[in-house]
Amino acid sequence: MRPKATPDFDQGYVTPETTVRRLALMAQQGDLMGRDILLLGDDDLTSIAAALSGLPRRICVLDVDERIVRFVRDVAQDQGWDHVHAEVYDVRDELPSHLRGQFDVFFTDPVDTVKGLLLFLSRCTEGGVGPVPRAILDSLTWRPLGGNGGRSSRASLTWALPSLTC
Repeated sequence: MRPKATPDFDQGYVTPETTVRRLALMAQQGDLMGRDILLLGDDDLTSIAAALSGLPRRICVLDVDERIVRFVRDVAQDQGWDHVHAEVYDVRDELPSHLRGQFDVFFTDPVDTVKGLLLFLSRCTEGGVGPVPRAILDSLTWRPLGGNGGRSSRASLTWALPSLTC
């Protein structure tokens, strides 16, 4: 059974429909078929949905929550998915050397601070093949300068780092 969300790790689950939409967008952008995907944080279990699609070549989940890692491992073992790997990882630590330069796509739903966003992005790019892996960022909270009365707005962003287009 899926672990319950905990504020200890800034978790909040999306609906299954949202996960399917994420995957549809990734597939449309060419970010699933035959790709090696790094998911930094996976409380929404995007890795499992991606594995069910049968499209990625390899999926690696790094999450600070041991319960999520154990759940992904258990599902992968039950399904016979030897291309799905999960390990406990704290983004504040350097990316393990065996994961550097291994992935051509990353997916993350980082914490809602600029410092946290930059830290998550830096770790994801360390795992990327070449200088600029494809990036999928989702559910970022952003606060525009001026206007908006200081209220937060929700945004979903997908971009290719080489062009920095949203």
